[in-house]
Amino acid sequence: MDPANFTVGVLSSLVATAIVGGCARYFSWGRKVSFRQVVRDVEALACKIKADPSFRPDAVVAVSRSGAVVGGVLAGLLDGLAIGAPIVLPIEIDRRHGLRHTAISYGPTNLSAFSKVILVGCVNDTGEALRAAKEWLAENAPSVQVKTAAVYSRPGALVRPDHIGREAGRNGRYDTGRLLVRMPWMIDGWLHDLPAERGQASLAPR
Repeated sequence: MDPANFTVGVLSSLVATAIVGGCARYFSWGRKVSFRQVVRDVEALACKIKADPSFRPDAVVAVSRSGAVVGGVLAGLLDGLAIGAPIVLPIEIDRRHGLRHTAISYGPTNLSAFSKVILVGCVNDTGEALRAAKEWLAENAPSVQVKTAAVYSRPGALVRPDHIGREAGRNGRYDTGRLLVRMPWMIDGWLHDLPAERGQASLAPR
């Protein structure tokens, strides 16, 4: 075989593989995560929380809107809760001087009625939301024992949750960038946090 033709053939195969793989990742990224898959991953998270005999939460505290959705499913899977629905901490995310700032805008005043709470987020990407929520709880309900959880969490996040449903990453099916904008409840008209950044991603193929 002519070495030149062999080299061209190998390079062509590599380029074709890269194109096919890139297209597959593109269209996979564009599709929404199925609600069935999210429920499975919340179930996995609930099993891990139940497996911790030293911590039996009596309330679920959810971070923001997506946290409220998965927190509701999680609350339905945990025994012994004093309240059967999640308590929601809304977050505010904006950019100041080019830096992202995350804070809890307000929260309930009766959290001290609980002894242990599980603080849950849907997608723990940077870790800023869980950090802000933990700090808010420490300041406003210092007597409450808190453990953190996330249905999806990136290994390099600022806060590593105590319990994780599924490890996520920066590429592939469980890319945290995709998860932040492709949850099944994010229908047309859904208002994303940081719309200039995440709202544009919502224009990707469905």
